[in-house]
Amino acid sequence: MGHESQVRYSKLVDVKLRNELVLKDGVVFNNRYEGDPKAGSVKIPVRDTEVEVNRYNRSKGANLTEGGTTYETMLIDQDEAVNELIDGYTAQTVPDNLVADRLDSAGYSLALSLDALGMKVLEDNATIFGDSAALTKDNVYEFFTKARTKHSKLGVPKVGRFAIVTPEVFELLLNEPKFLAADKLNEALIKQGVIGQIAGYNIIECTYADETTEIIFGHPNWCHRVKDWKVPVAVNDLKGSGNFIGASAVQGRQVYGYKVTKKQTLLRKKVQAQLETLNVTSAAGTNAGATKITVTPALTSGNSYKIKMAANPTNPQFKQVCTNGYTVWNGTSNIEGVTNGNKVVVVEVNSNNEALKYGVAAIVAKTE
Repeated sequence: MGHESQVRYSKLVDVKLRNELVLKDGVVFNNRYEGDPKAGSVKIPVRDTEVEVNRYNRSKGANLTEGGTTYETMLIDQDEAVNELIDGYTAQTVPDNLVADRLDSAGYSLALSLDALGMKVLEDNATIFGDSAALTKDNVYEFFTKARTKHSKLGVPKVGRFAIVTPEVFELLLNEPKFLAADKLNEALIKQGVIGQIAGYNIIECTYADETTEIIFGHPNWCHRVKDWKVPVAVNDLKGSGNFIGASAVQGRQVYGYKVTKKQTLLRKKVQAQLETLNVTSAAGTNAGATKITVTPALTSGNSYKIKMAANPTNPQFKQVCTNGYTVWNGTSNIEGVTNGNKVVVVEVNSNNEALKYGVAAIVAKTE
């Protein structure tokens, strides 16, 4: 296949890729670099400070300042291939509509792969922001304003800030009066995949987030992605393969890499996704038949304790509602009327009585 067709096919895949990507260049990532990605690494500019503006004196000119842009090496360490068999057609006889369909599919599949890894890179390199309690309709806007304050103090440009949210958080935003929905945005933002704005953030909905992630706040100035075709897309004959007869394949290789610089500007709101463990001990209480329970770590603000005692009590599941069979405990009082050798399950619950942490201890009661 001629070079001209390879270039055309690669461009068709790139168009589909750009359209399908959730984490788009210019919105989440920048693609500024120097060098050749096919060589395995490139140099990326890191804007540490802004250009200083000072007064101009007609006789003396202006003070000479030094730029604050440095360069870091970015590895192009991802290498992915498209290599799909088209049976029954040589490269010269493949129908145009079949080629178009497979190129479209290649762009879609590459977008899925790029988005999945891109989200993981953002999560792994972000600074944890906020507590582990899930956001609610009552506090979601306040949390966005706190992120806005944090970014402003860090000097993050106001234009271009993004917030990648889960479908659950997006649902909360849809019910927030201050949320600016997509139909109120300009066409350019909509084409870039932005589905709304709030507190100065462009909202992008993503289903690739880890189960512990609710939001990633950032700016594309410090989120880098570089990609290129190492082998441009082509429809190649498999005549010389030794295995396939009268067949061809859509083939191509794309290399890419990610890097996050100035990690303090990338903020991650995490939530608890599984039951955590409490350290529970039991010692003889003050009165006969009483036990003194000690729990670490300390109770999280807004939560409370529930307890259950039996010879072999069942442990709760994450976010199980702990009402039936459980007793309220204030965390300090001796527990009276217990039986030596039984077990106590201590559960830390939220305001909805949902289990978040638990621990178990064999009961030690004071004897006569």
